[in-house]
Parts: sequence; C-alpha cells; structure tokens
Amino acid sequence: MASQVGLAVATPAVDARELPTAAADLVAVMDASSAFGRVSPPQKPSMVAALQARGHVIAMVGDGVNDILGFKQANIGIAMGEGSGAARAVAQLVLLYNQFATLPAVVDEGRRVIGNVERLANLFVTKSIYAMLLAFAVGVADMAFPLLPRQLTLVGALTIGIPAFFCRCNQA
Repeated sequence: MASQVGLAVATPAVDARELPTAAADLVAVMDASSAFGRVSPPQKPSMVAALQARGHVIAMVGDGVNDILGFKQANIGIAMGEGSGAARAVAQLVLLYNQFATLPAVVDEGRRVIGNVERLANLFVTKSIYAMLLAFAVGVADMAFPLLPRQLTLVGALTIGIPAFFCRCNQA
C-alpha cells in the first residue's frame, strides 16, 4: 500500500505480531524498518516510546479507539475526522475532511506561532531587564523611583505593546 501511494519503502514491511517485546530489541527493529502491519493496540505506545528513546519527535495518525494509547504516548496525535469520537477527543489535531494535504499548512502555522511566542518572550525579557536596571540605578543613586504606577502603563506600551505589534506585522 505504501508504494501505491508513492512512499519509498526501502525495506519490506514487518508483521508486528513478530516484533520483540524487549525495548532494546524493538528499537533495533524500528530502526531497520519503516513499514509495520498488524500492530496491536498495546504495541503502538511501545513503538512510539522506542522511537522517542532514539530522539525522534512522533506524530501518530489514527482513526479508532485502538489508537488512543498511541495518541497519548506520541508528541502529537492526529485523528481522522470520520474516525471514532474517542479518538477525536484524545487527539491534539483532527483532520476534518480526512485530507493529509492539510498537514504541511498546520506545521507551518505551528512554526509561525512558536516564532511569534519567542519574539514576544524576548520583548518581555527586555522590558524586565530594563525595569531591573532602572530599579538598580535608582537604588544606587539613593533617589525615589522616577515612575508612578500610571506611567508604567505608558512604559509597558512603549516597550512591549507597540514593538510586539510591529514585530508580528513584520514577519512573513
């Protein structure tokens, strides 16, 4: 089936009924093969854990109740929209129209969101350092803090709000 949909499978498919139960042996088989068939529900989280032990980030796609354990173990669970309600409830992402073509757009959007969060975190760290240095300078100079609480709103707007707006608009 994998070759029919255009996936290059270098090794023959492995019948999961013959997979070893020991974690080290399972990792070796998982590294050597890329296609597995007849995987039982208890084997799915074991296979996901074996790949995660090798440093892989795992996304698991499924449509039934037997995929729920794997969804919980994987980094992200992707359920088919026409799958069981339990699988849709546990998955982090549901493909409403059962089209895998939407996944690249989902990954791009996730990367965009993470980038925006990182940029905003940098702005908050900058504002915090600015406030800390100002408080330290005021303490060393032995004078009153120069800003009233109502002025801190303006400082927050100038150091967080406006730069965050332009930072978001500036990125593609």
